Amino acid sequence: AYGELTYSVTDKLKLIGGLRLSRTDLDYWQETAGPISGVVNPTLANGGVIVGQIAEEQVSPKIGFQYLLDDRNSLFGTISSGYRVGGVNQRPPTRCATDMELLGITTTPNTYDSDQVWNYELGGKFRIGSTQINGSVYRLEWADTQTNYGLPTCGFTYTVNAGKAVSQGVDLDAKAYLGAGV
Repeated sequence: AYGELTYSVTDKLKLIGGLRLSRTDLDYWQETAGPISGVVNPTLANGGVIVGQIAEEQVSPKIGFQYLLDDRNSLFGTISSGYRVGGVNQRPPTRCATDMELLGITTTPNTYDSDQVWNYELGGKFRIGSTQINGSVYRLEWADTQTNYGLPTCGFTYTVNAGKAVSQGVDLDAKAYLGAGV
């Protein structure tokens, strides 16, 4: 479910609020058999069958403002949150046992969790003659980042939640309107 409201404080200032409510339910049954997996008759006991459930609820808020300098120029700001749902990993093939042993890994995780990002942005939209200029500064803070982890020589990768990341910068675009009707 998602909803967003805009409230006009004045003719020039608008406040924006939004909320996304999400629920994910995932039942999984993974069966692996054959010479690469090292399992002839897959069962829960020998690791050839992996069964489980993932259930999560996420709340992602958004708040912001828009200030109209005039009918062609404005300033804006947004703080918002989002996420990427978690998932299920495959079982590593038996050929990876040596890599795992050398790295001190006894097992790979069956699942990985959601990661989450917070976005902070401040910018403006300006019309100068026939030119539109839009720009903003932003910062993204990413937590529990879903990252592929590859075993060095056996070619197997699985997903883990690893650390944090930050992305920040400036976004600038401009376009000119040419011709009649500008």
